[in-house]
Formats: sequence, structure tokens, C-alpha cells
Amino acid sequence: MDTLTAIKQRYSHKGQFSLEPVPLADLEVIAQAGIDAPSGGNLQTVQLVILHKREMIEAITAVAPAWGVLESAPAAIAVLTNSSLPQGEWNFEKEDYSAAVQNMLLAATATGYVSLWLDSPYFAEDKQKAACKVLGAPESYHLWAVLPIGKPGQEVGRREKQPFEKRVSYGTVGNKKA
Repeated sequence: MDTLTAIKQRYSHKGQFSLEPVPLADLEVIAQAGIDAPSGGNLQTVQLVILHKREMIEAITAVAPAWGVLESAPAAIAVLTNSSLPQGEWNFEKEDYSAAVQNMLLAATATGYVSLWLDSPYFAEDKQKAACKVLGAPESYHLWAVLPIGKPGQEVGRREKQPFEKRVSYGTVGNKKA
């Protein structure tokens, strides 16, 4: 699947996943796409943890339930950043993890899977720290998101995107193409 097709077909799967396992090799391809993402100052702060066994996913969902979405996934990838890396006056952890997540969501689509950018269960600092502990992450790490990965077990309605003309301007906001 080419990149533009993957971008067009990607959606946030908020339904149940099938029980079909995801081969570790496919998860590694998706993770590679994440670490191939651009990184501010080339600091490469993103660290990934592949959760390829049910007990791993059950441990992370015990800390922060995720509305049944993560709970039904056959696999997942946790996205962390390492804050202990020297960063000078700039900190690009949010940009780094966001680029990595987007790359992995597109790679999941391109390899025939569905996923979801799942971050809100970890917004609360106590849940985020507890999840990091489950993942064996040092205190200098921050968990930003967990991406459930698998085949859809149920089809869910996809939300429509607003038309191009409503969201794109030329030269200034609101200026239409001449």
C-alpha cells in the first residue's frame, strides 16, 4: 500500500478487536516505522515497548482501563520518551512521540491492521507512573500513548472528514483559491 492510500484509509478503531494474533515480525515492522520518525535535534527520545502477549496488555489495562478497546487488542505498542537525555534549552519529546505514533498508525494500516492513538488513560500522573512501573521503565521515562494493534473484531462507524475547501485557505485564513 502506498503512503497516500494508507493516510486516506487510516482511522481510529474504537471497537473491539478480533482474537487473531499479530505476528511479532509485523509488530517489529510497525515499531521500526516509529523509530524511523523524525526527532528534534536527533535526540531520539522515543522508546517503544512491544506488548505481544495478553498478560502484558492485561497488566497495563489494570492500571488504566481503556473503555474495552485496549483490553480486546491482541497486541499493542507503548510509546515512551526518555527525559534523561541531554536536551539543552529545547525539549522535543512531545513532537518526537507524536511523529512516532503517526508513523506507526500509518504502518499499521499499510500492513493490514487497525489501531488507535490511545493516550487519555495515562493523562493522570499517578496512572502514567504506575503504567511506567508495569512496563519496567526508569523514572526518567514518560508514557505518552499505547497503540492497540490488531484486526477489527467489529466494524465501527468512521467519522467523516470535513471537505478540503472548509479546512484549507490560501495566503490568509478564510481566503479561497482564486
